[in-house]
Amino acid sequence: MSTISSLSFELVEHIVYYIDRIADLYQCARVSKSFYMASTPKLWYSPTDQPNSPKDHSVNAMVLRTLYSHRGPEHYYQFDRILTREEYEQLRPWRYILPLGMVPLVPLGHCIRKLQLSGRDRCRTMVFLLDQTPLVEDLTITKDFVINIFIRNCVAERCPQLTRIHLHANPSILGLLASFAKHCRHIRHIVLSLPTRLALESLAAFKDHRLESLEIEANRRLTMSLQNPKSFLSGLQNLTSFKIGHFGGIWSPCGFMAALLPTTTTTRPLPLLTSFTITNMFYVDDDFMVPFIAAHPRLESMVLNDCKIGEATLYAIATHLSRLRHLSIDQYSGLSPQVIKHVVDHCPVLDKVLCSNVAAERELKEMIRLA
Repeated sequence: MSTISSLSFELVEHIVYYIDRIADLYQCARVSKSFYMASTPKLWYSPTDQPNSPKDHSVNAMVLRTLYSHRGPEHYYQFDRILTREEYEQLRPWRYILPLGMVPLVPLGHCIRKLQLSGRDRCRTMVFLLDQTPLVEDLTITKDFVINIFIRNCVAERCPQLTRIHLHANPSILGLLASFAKHCRHIRHIVLSLPTRLALESLAAFKDHRLESLEIEANRRLTMSLQNPKSFLSGLQNLTSFKIGHFGGIWSPCGFMAALLPTTTTTRPLPLLTSFTITNMFYVDDDFMVPFIAAHPRLESMVLNDCKIGEATLYAIATHLSRLRHLSIDQYSGLSPQVIKHVVDHCPVLDKVLCSNVAAERELKEMIRLA
């Protein structure tokens, strides 16, 4: 008689692939050895994002104790040197991550691919945790995390497999970017929250990397123009996706965006760009968008939300973006049906249009269907 234990590991992996809820994965890990092997990497992929996260002390310290607890009692003395006795007694192994009594077949730290460092993390905790997680690919550092020269180099040296970093406003962000560029050769995606002008110019350190996407959450720090726009662009020559936005909205121009426009020496600032997104940048209008679109004919996806675009921008799209597949706008009112039809007629592969006006979006989709 066949039982669940007789299922092949490939089939078990396929089942677990469609399970995302932590509680369900936790129960799957208790079913059998094969389900445990398939569930553990997903449970430990991003432990700091787990539910029931403590609010009064470091989540990463909790994860670190869990890692040490599954290495055997003889390793507890090492953990006792990392934290004070009071902290040690407060932190219990995290049962929401791994069923107790299970012995991992591989180091659990090797399953962790995503971490976040915050102000609640002590330096020693962070160093020991990174020593246990050499395969981290996605790292977020919040603005309240204390960074000095030692920590800056320590983080980068212990994360050689990083592919994505998210850095919040921090006085040491310049040194961090330089350290990541030096030690992490696989970085492809960068997110900068509230960066300074100097932080953007320091992206030149990635000129030898194949940086694919950049996301900037801008604010009034970026109203002034870059002193060295060539330095800023030198690290972005392989960029395929660029997102700029701000949740609160910006009414004054961001000076750094002038570097994205063509000049006599730079006809295509971002030659490989295929996806461009602007959100809550109220001052962006036809004066910026028309030359930008003309300089980037490879664009396949464009999102223009909360911008002052007019018909000139849509005519530029129809003229230069023959590869456009996805278009999202939120300013359909005031645009004539003729210019909309002109875009549909001259963008032959356009198959997705989003619009804040429901009736307008329905009309656009009908134009695409009939084209």
